Amino acid sequence: MKLIVSNNKGIALVTSLMLTLVILGIVMALFYVLTQSMKISAATKRYQSVTEATYGGSEFMAFDLIGNAWKNYSSAGGMSSQLVNSYGNINLAVSTSDDCLRQKLSSPTTNWTKCSAAQKSMDIASIKTSPDMTFLLKGAATGQHYKVYAKILEATAGNTDTSAGSMLTAADSGGFDDASGVAYQTPYTGGGGGAAIKQIPYTYRIDVQGEKETNPMEKSNVSVLYAY
Repeated sequence: MKLIVSNNKGIALVTSLMLTLVILGIVMALFYVLTQSMKISAATKRYQSVTEATYGGSEFMAFDLIGNAWKNYSSAGGMSSQLVNSYGNINLAVSTSDDCLRQKLSSPTTNWTKCSAAQKSMDIASIKTSPDMTFLLKGAATGQHYKVYAKILEATAGNTDTSAGSMLTAADSGGFDDASGVAYQTPYTGGGGGAAIKQIPYTYRIDVQGEKETNPMEKSNVSVLYAY
């Protein structure tokens, strides 16, 4: 004798529970995707902000600070002091000595005898630990400022006129001199065998690191090749 069970009560409950579980899984996956998208969007925004600040810092270092450093190259009050006084509104600090900075500005890398090993180091960590200069790019409100560290890592000497005059010695010019022993960077029209000198700019490799003042984890690094 066979006993056949034909009672299917409870199937509807099991089915509804299974459907509910599937729907909850879909909703949780959707919330996860939305949360991750928000995190990625916020991280991208922070990265773009600090990267733009770093680019701005590199342009400021190249276009302003190097030019003004040359302007105060022989300053009696000290090149660093003159720079700090000129850019006090951005909390400029010169971390390297005047002797080292002068060599970085005017000599090839191999001649930086007055710079310490840390000042000459090309390690990316040394940009922050042993920078040439640091300054603050101020945001619209407190907590939105960016600290910038800048360092000259390599240099190639040129014959750029860095003074009010336009003359180089015969030794600097490679022998193009007139009867007075002076060569001219500007087109020479005085006769006497003088010759115009081909302009060769000083070239610098500058590494810059920018970071948010209130959160150093938000940072970016750029390397710039600049001809002066």
